[in-house]
Amino acid sequence: MAIGNSVNDEIKEQHRKVIEEMKSKDRFIYFFSYYKVHVLVILLFILLFSYIIYTNVTKKDVVLEVVYVNGFPSESTSAIMDDFSKTIDFNPKKEEVILDDSFYIASKNRTTYDDQNEQKLFLMASTGRIDACIVDEAYFKHMAKQGYLLDLSTILTDDETAKYKDKFFYYDSPENKNEGEEAIGLEVTDYPKLVKTNSFPNTRCYYCIIMNSKNIENSLAFLHYIELP
Repeated sequence: MAIGNSVNDEIKEQHRKVIEEMKSKDRFIYFFSYYKVHVLVILLFILLFSYIIYTNVTKKDVVLEVVYVNGFPSESTSAIMDDFSKTIDFNPKKEEVILDDSFYIASKNRTTYDDQNEQKLFLMASTGRIDACIVDEAYFKHMAKQGYLLDLSTILTDDETAKYKDKFFYYDSPENKNEGEEAIGLEVTDYPKLVKTNSFPNTRCYYCIIMNSKNIENSLAFLHYIELP
């Protein structure tokens, strides 16, 4: 046992002398080649930890997320939401508003792509990730059956309900706990902001608010915004 320790000590001593005789540059190269795995693991951990801290510090609160289904505005979504944000109480340093126009879902001759987008939309609605949607007529009639759209008459004022009554899309949802049909959509085909951006050409379109929306007030604000000239 003592002999083994002596040999190890001698190897360590020789190793130390070799390092001492090296130039600074050579020492660095030697050290890195010998401990490179350890160094890389530590660096990776530092980068990952820094990224997590950065994303948490810079993360903004989403105060409205709107989805266009089968709608593709000629103006950029960021420009639209930048303009909208001027109409609400909004802090751009801490908050953000999002418009997602990436959803295309066919009503007929569907493909796997359509099914995946529909599942994604359902998941986002179910978890309260999105607040409102503007949807083309063909898909909206299918969407109405999903049971996650809010009855707009429950959140609008009496004056607003009277104003929109001829534009409501009524449907008796399976989730409806009341008797009769609910106003789950509002036709917005001729609303100036949508017409100006040519978002839903050659089709009617409907505005709806998701039942699990966390931002009802801003969802209504966006409805009023697209009415503006």
